[in-house]
Amino acid sequence: MIEWVGPLVRFLHDASGCALLGLLAFSLVIDPRDDHHGSAPIDRLNAAVALTGVNLLAAAAMLAVQLATVAGTAQALTDPAAWARYALSTWFGRAWLVQQAAVLVLLAVSVGRRCSAAPKRSDFALPTGLAALAAAMSALAGHGAGAGSAQAIPIQTIHVLAAGTWFGGLPVLIVRIWRATRDSESPNAVVALGRFSLLATGAMVCLAVTGLATAWLQIGSIPRLLGTLYGELLVLKLVLLGAILMIAGRIRWQLLPHAKQSPVDQDWLRRLRFLLGLELLLAVNLIGVASLLAGTLPAIHDQVFWPLPVRFAPDVTWTSPGVKEQVVLGFAVFLAGATIWLISMRRTAAAGFCRVGAGGGRAWHCFVAADRPGQPGYIPASERCLRCNFDRQRRALVWPILQAMPRAGRGGRRSGGKEPATSAGRSDLGARPRSYHG
Repeated sequence: MIEWVGPLVRFLHDASGCALLGLLAFSLVIDPRDDHHGSAPIDRLNAAVALTGVNLLAAAAMLAVQLATVAGTAQALTDPAAWARYALSTWFGRAWLVQQAAVLVLLAVSVGRRCSAAPKRSDFALPTGLAALAAAMSALAGHGAGAGSAQAIPIQTIHVLAAGTWFGGLPVLIVRIWRATRDSESPNAVVALGRFSLLATGAMVCLAVTGLATAWLQIGSIPRLLGTLYGELLVLKLVLLGAILMIAGRIRWQLLPHAKQSPVDQDWLRRLRFLLGLELLLAVNLIGVASLLAGTLPAIHDQVFWPLPVRFAPDVTWTSPGVKEQVVLGFAVFLAGATIWLISMRRTAAAGFCRVGAGGGRAWHCFVAADRPGQPGYIPASERCLRCNFDRQRRALVWPILQAMPRAGRGGRRSGGKEPATSAGRSDLGARPRSYHG
């Protein structure tokens, strides 16, 4: 029973803590100032109180699961002395006490702010700091404390704070967009989206850098990445993060510029809500995988079970006869092929520009000289197809352009209009080029 209760309560604790931090940070940093004069601050303080209660209950359940796991029996839960010993004599217990103290103070402050007449932006500063302190304590109670490295705890702390700021702000932004749709407040929604996009971009950069550093400390090699449960969960987490980055990139580089250039409509808001909802769904799964990682033995301490039929062992095969020569020869062939490909691409591009320039010059000569009576080199239309090489090239260049133009713009045939009168030199521009001989 503990095997599935432990990950569940850890997920509830991590998700509620991240949501609480993101909610308060959104109200402090991201929201437009006009939004603090309505009922939104009171609603968010109510949500903060509810999330604080969920976090306290999940933390108590998580401590109970840890105590039962360490004691090896559920009977230890009925002994108050066992609770006191575990909370005061272990690193996890002391970090848990500091964390719950911060959450209790946060609960009291949130209730006090909620009872005030009109909460202001500055009223969210102290709750945000307390939520950040409570989230940072998770790093002291996780694998970072047992990594044996002085950099592990700061790296894990930054990782947790960035995740909470981004994940917790997503539900608030979705509600903000929904209210903008209902109350016709699109400008404020666009401002909030732009600010959140900047904050989320910084959070994603922190998540990527600290995640790579944590993976190096907890895994250390490719076999441990692919041959342990911790490594497989980390790969799944990276896949989810990649999908989230694709959605976030589409919002930032497609929807947001469109909203800044032209007024938004209901279709834009509907697409934005769909993408944000999909990102939130993936983020919930990402938090779930992170909770499983927090309760899994790190790969650096686990036994490796290699899942592939081949094994990568360059340190073993490097001293075998002929391996160094084959590697050097293969690398040289790769460099030669890449160099030849780059040179050929450059020559092809240069030749293409030259051909386009020459063809354009010849076409211009046909338009200016060969089509105008009285100009030197003028050729009558009846003789041009057989005698003028420039005319053939002109047809080959102009025909695709004419085909791409709307038919109504070439004389209005669809509307029943007549073809405009043209000179003999230009009347055959729209004809499909044929094969000429002679």
